[in-house]
Amino acid sequence: MKKLIVLFLFFCLAGAGWQRSGSIALPKAQQVLDLTTDSSGEIWYLAPSSISKIDEGKGVVAFGKVSGKCLAILGQDIYLLDQEGRLVFIDSEGKQEKSTLIFNNPRQMVVFTIDEKPMFLVLEPGDLNLANDDKIVSSILLNAERIALVPGADYGEPQTPFFTLSNNQIKIWHGDDINNLESYKEQLLFNSSDQILDFSVDGAVNLYILFPDSMVVLDSTGTRKSRIGLENIGPGSRLIFNSRTGNLLLFNANENVVETFSRAKPGEGELIVLKKNYPNPVDDYTEIEFILSQPLNLTLTIYNLIGEPVKVLARGNFSEGRHKVIWHAEDERGNLMPNGVYFYRLESEKGVAIRQLVILR
Repeated sequence: MKKLIVLFLFFCLAGAGWQRSGSIALPKAQQVLDLTTDSSGEIWYLAPSSISKIDEGKGVVAFGKVSGKCLAILGQDIYLLDQEGRLVFIDSEGKQEKSTLIFNNPRQMVVFTIDEKPMFLVLEPGDLNLANDDKIVSSILLNAERIALVPGADYGEPQTPFFTLSNNQIKIWHGDDINNLESYKEQLLFNSSDQILDFSVDGAVNLYILFPDSMVVLDSTGTRKSRIGLENIGPGSRLIFNSRTGNLLLFNANENVVETFSRAKPGEGELIVLKKNYPNPVDDYTEIEFILSQPLNLTLTIYNLIGEPVKVLARGNFSEGRHKVIWHAEDERGNLMPNGVYFYRLESEKGVAIRQLVILR
């Protein structure tokens, strides 16, 4: 029974506080190998033979022809792992300088600073390597599909965590010194039976996990905070947190678009406001009030604790404004419901709102 309760609550929680704020279509059949942002919040992506910048006002702007596997940007400095796995530095004019450092089969590269010097975490099959601009400093045996660092964190300090995705599990890693990766130990933070496509982390150590049909937000302990419903998200899609703007960026590989998700300001974009019922606890009746900022077709339903519908209180088109519905604590047949915890769920094509009530006679 507890499992049913958790699932019911999880899928009814619409992505509180986040909303789509933009979408940019990339050139047709353009394959995206990597996606990142610079210090000003500009979005960059790596294609098989070029690097391009996404201007939210002008669309895609080509930066230069180059062939590579992984892309990372620190400030305004661009770093590339080319087809040979060699580390390449690219300046603002597109001039390239190749390092002597070569990786065998890099999957992902993340750049950060220690003592104001650039350092690179490079993920390979079975290994995670820490390097400076010309040599590998430290390595650890690690099977992972993706890694993520906390934006703005000081990785010169001990116990500053990084995160990995492997086999639909998110793990957090702590260690004494990142220059000694072998000192890091893993701890399972989140496990899913569904396919995880990608994940990202923000500066407050909230985690954003991408599934084919949704994005789940967790806090630093792995506790679910909210869920954002999505559609048609395919393998190869990427999710990154833009630390400059505070937005989430989603590259949808199925549709070849980059979507922006922004936090809604308090009171902004609230099409449905579902109020607390009164009185609560409920004896023989209670009033449920909701406010609409535009006309909507909706359904208001009472559910029991295991997610079974008890009674539909309202269904149809409702005008903009304030509405009240009375429930006499009975089911569809007019039978009084026993004492316990119940939920009332207001659903429309614009979203879902849910609250809890208690019957106590």
